[in-house]
Amino acid sequence: MVRPSPCFEIPSNTENIEQSDAVLGSLADKIRVPREEDIKAVETALGARLQLVLTRDPQAARSILQDLHQNQKGRASIASLELLAQADEASGESLDAPENTRRIVDLIDGDAEIRHLLGGILGRMLVVEDLA
Repeated sequence: MVRPSPCFEIPSNTENIEQSDAVLGSLADKIRVPREEDIKAVETALGARLQLVLTRDPQAARSILQDLHQNQKGRASIASLELLAQADEASGESLDAPENTRRIVDLIDGDAEIRHLLGGILGRMLVVEDLA
């Protein structure tokens, strides 16, 4: 089941976004992959989403996007962590990893509020240790 993502995307330019007090940083800034051998799998799974601009509340995300759009500053993707936490709590979904696999979200370290976002993006994605 694919859940709608509470991320917003409209034309904008990310150069001035990080100067806003409402911006927490990018997803890439907020996560860490402890094992070097897992980095490629995480980078591949997250792809362009590593550049998501994070805000705490949805109004801040809307305000930033509105400003960027009105001033024709380019493109950006912004995620509201508050909306993501609400969506994650409402879903109640969990995934038990089959033998010889790991949930890719478990390969990543990050604050609890970021874990909601990671769960929404990576959901049911698994890493297979060995194809044999």
